[in-house]
Amino acid sequence: MASLFVTGARGLVGRALLRSLPGGAFNPVTCLTRDRESLTRTIPPRSGWRYIEGDLDDTASWVHALPGHEVVLHLAAATGKASEARFQAVNVEGTRRLLEESRCAGLRRFILVSSIAARFRNRASYHYAESKIEAEALVRSSGLDYAIVRPTMIFGPGSPVLEGLARLAGAPLGVVFGSGQVKVQPIAVLDVARVLIATAQRHSLGATEFEVGGPEVLPIEDLIRRIRTIVRGGSERLVHVPLEPLRTILTALERILGSILPVTAGQLASFANDGTAAPHPWVEPFNAQMQPIDAMLRESLRGS
Repeated sequence: MASLFVTGARGLVGRALLRSLPGGAFNPVTCLTRDRESLTRTIPPRSGWRYIEGDLDDTASWVHALPGHEVVLHLAAATGKASEARFQAVNVEGTRRLLEESRCAGLRRFILVSSIAARFRNRASYHYAESKIEAEALVRSSGLDYAIVRPTMIFGPGSPVLEGLARLAGAPLGVVFGSGQVKVQPIAVLDVARVLIATAQRHSLGATEFEVGGPEVLPIEDLIRRIRTIVRGGSERLVHVPLEPLRTILTALERILGSILPVTAGQLASFANDGTAAPHPWVEPFNAQMQPIDAMLRESLRGS
């Protein structure tokens, strides 16, 4: 039985993972969260679990809890419309601190949850993707036994990416940026959790890197049309907005308006790059049980 240290426990994937942990699979389980009270209300800790409140920026808040664990599952990350400085501080420097302290504490295995965005070719102004690329490089050079996991779009109740797509799809005129023909492969958050739990249970990670996506690949325009059907009850024609001119404008505006903007130039990278997962033998055993897109959309958008 391995012992597990989880960062970002209150996030979308973190909550799904805690709810899915098999009884007795890990002991102890220590979870780092920025809001211990909220996490406790949402998911009461089981026997052998410990929630500690802290932030990757504040090493003193969590470093004392690392000794005695074997596996780090690093979920914590700045996402969304955070600034370039924030992405660097959390996703790069936070990962650097966690790796250094993990080595000092004698931890054996380190799992980084990265993003399919780290494989995007067109990353113009996408500071999140760049920070994930840097974090991956730090893990590779750490000397630890590691796995780097790159999920595709993660859907589930409260999924930020799905909420953003639902706003586009649910507008009076549904919007698609660019041609709408880039391929996407959404995955249910519970399926991501299942893959991560199985990975954490392995005795050796063997410097493994893999991507994980759901059972269906489709053009992003088709995905938005399916979302529109659920949130508006119809799939009328969508309006295409030229992508690259918009990204150029947003890049300029971000210097002035920052997070006030409804979307950043970087976030539009999902409309400029295929977001699909390459097959990998570690993931294959889970494929047959993964939730199909229509089911995850109905479950995630219920009440929208």
